[in-house]
Amino acid sequence: MLIEFGHYCLIFAFILCLTPVLARIQAFKITQEVILSITYWTVSIQFISLLIAFLVLIYGFLISDFSVQSVAFHSNIDTPWFYKVTAVWGHHEGSMLLWVLILSGYMVAFMRDRSIHQEIRKYGLFLLNTLLLMFLFYTLFASNPFQRLIPFPINSGEFNPLLQDPGMAIHPPLLFMGYVGFSIPFALSILSLLKPGSIDQPALKKWALIPWGFLTLGITIGSFWAYYELGWGGWWFWDPVENASLLPWLSGIILLHASFLASKSTNFYRFYHFTSLLTFLLCLFGFLLIRSGILTSVHTFSVDASRGIFLSFIFLSLLIFTCFVWIKSPKIANKEARFSFVSKTTPLIFQNTLFVYLIFILLFAMIYPLINAYLMNTPIAVGQDFYIQTMGYPFLGAVLVMIFSFDFHKKSIRRKTLCYATLIGLFFIILNHSTPKPLSDTWASLLGISSALVLIISTLLHFILSKTTVKKSAAFSHFCIGIILLGACGNTLWSKEKLALMTVGETLKIQGDSLTLKSITPKPYSNYLAYEAVFSLGENNKLLKPERRLYYTPKIEHSESALYWQGMALYYVILGETSDQENWMVRVYYTPLVFLVWLGGILLGLSILWYGYKRKWRHP
Repeated sequence: MLIEFGHYCLIFAFILCLTPVLARIQAFKITQEVILSITYWTVSIQFISLLIAFLVLIYGFLISDFSVQSVAFHSNIDTPWFYKVTAVWGHHEGSMLLWVLILSGYMVAFMRDRSIHQEIRKYGLFLLNTLLLMFLFYTLFASNPFQRLIPFPINSGEFNPLLQDPGMAIHPPLLFMGYVGFSIPFALSILSLLKPGSIDQPALKKWALIPWGFLTLGITIGSFWAYYELGWGGWWFWDPVENASLLPWLSGIILLHASFLASKSTNFYRFYHFTSLLTFLLCLFGFLLIRSGILTSVHTFSVDASRGIFLSFIFLSLLIFTCFVWIKSPKIANKEARFSFVSKTTPLIFQNTLFVYLIFILLFAMIYPLINAYLMNTPIAVGQDFYIQTMGYPFLGAVLVMIFSFDFHKKSIRRKTLCYATLIGLFFIILNHSTPKPLSDTWASLLGISSALVLIISTLLHFILSKTTVKKSAAFSHFCIGIILLGACGNTLWSKEKLALMTVGETLKIQGDSLTLKSITPKPYSNYLAYEAVFSLGENNKLLKPERRLYYTPKIEHSESALYWQGMALYYVILGETSDQENWMVRVYYTPLVFLVWLGGILLGLSILWYGYKRKWRHP
């Protein structure tokens, strides 16, 4: 009966979504104060109702109630309890319930934001409630997590072994906090376009900072998870679904910079709100690709065409509505603005242009293979080389712009540009002589490292010397970008890989250190059998213990890596397949500076969230 109660809570939340809509339709009979009171109460009760439904679904997984279809297909009695909980959002139906719960939570937070005028909150909640209504309709009628299965199987399903990891508890919820959070800037921009000047830019910027911070943390943690879980030694695979998360992240960067441009000139007012609308639409676009079965990836949830039709209808409806608002929105008078190469806004204009180009390339690389496969029936894959060649240099250009983005209009800063350029050249020459690889293969990485070092130094100086809070926050964000770039280019330039067939007692060399296979021991667990290898690394005989796991249900094999930090580098050992239990495939990676990618991403996400939650807001 408890499962039914959770189902009824979900239905009740859907019915509550209709209440503000019906109240708005009957507004000629109900006063505005009553409508506002109804909206506030329904938003709070909706969240409580959805939270109860979510907790009930967790309970169903914990007790292994296989009469519930989502539990039967994605759980097992022998699955550890922690992974039973994470399995709740590790499949399509449960993740949709988490999606609507987070959207409802954002509505409660938006309702309690006293920095936004009451009238704006009223209409904003109406728009957000309409979004929630659409997603709840989809959840109930196309993706019901409480659907019963009669007769039901006993212990025949299992949670995907790739997802049985602590990262599953952090990565998806953070991404959802980012994706769903952009719905509030979307609603505010819709209202601002319909009534220019009705919303203060600091309020919209705050609600853009918060989801972008969560999205940054989600992507960063997902990158680290994929690094040690998938066994290929890389931190970004250019998977289509990974790219789908990168699209709103790049658009979010443009949005945050566009707020500064809009504060300086009304010429950028519509561009600012266009970027806000685009960011949320890109979130929905990625959401559609992941859950419609269009893309094939370890990230995808669904292959049901009917669900794709539902989601396409939601996306197209919002897209048409957004275009209609954009066309019908009143134009505002533009102030006279004279373009100058030494103005405050010039670096941001060039930087945003480069990020727009990056978004276009990502969209093209995601959509073109789908169109080609449909029209020509010849599937093609876009490899890593394409992204590096088309996106690497423009991103470096954006980084170079970051170096000069603070007080560039001042003569004292302009004189330093020559010094910065000289430093870049010196770093380039020194690093060129420090690597044995041919210059033609490494000059882009060397230029990236040089640019990252100069960006780190210059932004640290601005962070220390600047007296204004906004400049310090922007400088620290650019500092984090420099850390990420340094880690990415350094890892690309100096990483090494060894693949060998080893038996117990054998040794291989990598980066001057010896890796010796000491033993391999079978260890049974509740839902899999693990072959644990013990390796000894270097003179200190550091022990690394990777595993090769054989899961019982479903019967698949999976490798768990072993990591060892040594100074600025990371050793990464994978135990592969065997045919006779004596000879084992072993893959070893030496990845220097890669931890800087995750350090910079976490610092960036946390700092943005800190600035987003600050009580006092000032114009950039």
